[in-house]
Amino acid sequence: DTIGWAQSEKEANPFRIASTKSEVDEAKKRNIKLLTTNAQSDAQQENTDIKGMIDKGAKAIIFSPINSTGLGDAIAYAKSKHVAMIPVDRNITGVKGCQEVGPQLGSDFVQQGKRAADAMIKATGGKAKLAILLGASGVNVTDDRTAGFKAELTAQKATGIEVIFEQTADFTREKGKSVAETLLQAHPDVTAIYAENDEMGLGALAALDDKGKSGTSKVHIVSIDGTKGAV
Repeated sequence: DTIGWAQSEKEANPFRIASTKSEVDEAKKRNIKLLTTNAQSDAQQENTDIKGMIDKGAKAIIFSPINSTGLGDAIAYAKSKHVAMIPVDRNITGVKGCQEVGPQLGSDFVQQGKRAADAMIKATGGKAKLAILLGASGVNVTDDRTAGFKAELTAQKATGIEVIFEQTADFTREKGKSVAETLLQAHPDVTAIYAENDEMGLGALAALDDKGKSGTSKVHIVSIDGTKGAV
């Protein structure tokens, strides 16, 4: 069989490196011909990539959606060609798994946000001036990690944690650093940062280093993913 794997973002992110490697390794183990593409964070390119792999004979497409709403063209094309579509990591908004697409495989991102809030409360003793580095817009991961985090702060009555800043940093280390630099200019009194993935957290850490503000005695960082560099 021929199967397609459509990666959404450039593989500078360790999470993306690991997910592609696992697809390639498993395909080899199962003697499956695997077509691979990388959309480099461009939704239109991902639509094109998926349709191209279908035209090359892929019987199924496993794909990591660049966002939760921008792949309707590829999904409709796959349906017209009777090709199974299996989203991993991020879900497709308004689409029911095992109906318009195959099973949607992902994590409980709301629960991740809640765990991050619990970690932040423990780290700060429930008192902080907090900044949130949001993930990419239009993605269920970002929405759920934000909602879970804020809901848990409310549920735990963590009124001593004040959210003073929120801005998207697109899940990248470079944006994490630049947004954190803006944050430190506007709010030099910040004492905690919730980064919705490790790459943004590492970018924020670099910005804090530059200002001499890194270290848990100055600013706590809580992030999500558990990549090697962050751990």
